[in-house]
Amino acid sequence: MNELNARLLEYLPDPNTVKGGIGSMVETLQSEAPVLVKEVLNWHFCVELIPCILGVILIVAIPLWVFLFIRKYSVKYRAEMECYCHEDKFALFALFALIPSVALVCANLAWLQIWIAPRLFLLEYIGDLIK
Repeated sequence: MNELNARLLEYLPDPNTVKGGIGSMVETLQSEAPVLVKEVLNWHFCVELIPCILGVILIVAIPLWVFLFIRKYSVKYRAEMECYCHEDKFALFALFALIPSVALVCANLAWLQIWIAPRLFLLEYIGDLIK
């Protein structure tokens, strides 16, 4: 039995070196924690802001594009067909294209929370990680 204990002690690390390693790891984590938190906030801010900006661009661009398209081609259609039905189709397309754009903007508002209340975002983020 003593031989078995001696062999086990050879493979187990010295408790004093383990304590020193844990202490240095804790010190490293404490010094790196603010940088890590800042990087997490920056990452989530950018990931949430990009779709929101894309949604705003689409909200502005789609009606402008439809207006310019109708303005340009409605003169031809009026002269040839005496019909205004094409304008209705483009307006309907604009309406159905705007709905996902507004949803894209409204669904990605975490960037605003990070900007206004970063501590609250971090608490929710940690809560999501724990779940």
